[in-house]
Amino acid sequence: MNMQRGLMSGISVAALLLLSACGSDANTALDVAEDTSVVEEIQEVETVEEAESVPSPEAAVAEFTAAFGNADANLAWSFNSDRCREGVSDTPDGYRDVVVGWAETYPGATAANISFVIDDDRAAMTYDVYDGAGEFAEEYIAQPWVLEDGKWLRDHC
Repeated sequence: MNMQRGLMSGISVAALLLLSACGSDANTALDVAEDTSVVEEIQEVETVEEAESVPSPEAAVAEFTAAFGNADANLAWSFNSDRCREGVSDTPDGYRDVVVGWAETYPGATAANISFVIDDDRAAMTYDVYDGAGEFAEEYIAQPWVLEDGKWLRDHC
């Protein structure tokens, strides 16, 4: 939202400069049009906007679920929010038994039918989990996730 305001401000400044130049002589208008600083400012805002893009919630849920299904404790642990890491374990090793046990029950698990509702930096994710054979395993309804440092993390602990 702030990036959009920044882009609009840059465009507004450029428009005002061009309009104000119309009231003076043609050389002043030409000088303003040749001034590239406004264009560079707009390009900078667009570049920052692209850099701050956030991965999709669906991708986060899919990757998290696959980590459990493949017994990848390091990856699964990385999808816990800071708040949940304190409650679950300070390291992936302390989380390993949970992940390995889940993988033994649902080997090759995948997420499907993923839907979500986002409210600022919070999301309620609803999805189904299927084991590697395609059999339904579990359903998660409105599981809390949070956006931390540009990454969607599970906040259900």
